[in-house]
Amino acid sequence: MSLAEIILLLDTIFQNYGVVLVFVGAFIETTPLGWKFPGGSFLIAGGYFAHQSDLSLLNLTFSGALGSWSVFLLSYYLGRRYRHKIIHALSQEKSENKAAKLIHKHGTSVIWLTLVTSLIRFWIAYHMGKHKHPFANFALHSAGSSLVWSGMWTGIGYIASAQLAAVERAIGLFGAISFTVLVILIYWFYKQTKQIL
Repeated sequence: MSLAEIILLLDTIFQNYGVVLVFVGAFIETTPLGWKFPGGSFLIAGGYFAHQSDLSLLNLTFSGALGSWSVFLLSYYLGRRYRHKIIHALSQEKSENKAAKLIHKHGTSVIWLTLVTSLIRFWIAYHMGKHKHPFANFALHSAGSSLVWSGMWTGIGYIASAQLAAVERAIGLFGAISFTVLVILIYWFYKQTKQIL
């Protein structure tokens, strides 16, 4: 299967299931499994294919935000409900301690940084639930950060797709210049060799 066929297949898949794929990718990316499964790439791909078709960038962005926010809410609930049990069962004391330090230093606003701290984002929300941070404040910050994070990744994909033609032109121009230089070098080398012989 050629690269063009793979891209066409992915385009078809995203046209039919893009909103669901972006939700699932963002959901998994926000869990502790996020470092093993690059769910953010689903958001980038969604943005890429949104530019090339009638797939809605806005729907994809909200879908990704909802996937991420769902994990934050679930983690907050688990922290509030189970307190230390899950942390000990999964041996995540170190991650939870890092989360506690960040929360102590930055307060609830740390949730805005969590989507770039992949190994502890789940545990920050868990810790906030465990220590009964005000839910409304947590929900507002986590929803906002999820929307910004999702918009950033789908936007990167969208912009990359929009600039694809410019990149192809640059590569084509570079290729033409390289080929011309190669022909000139071969001709020069031929002339040098002919003079020696």
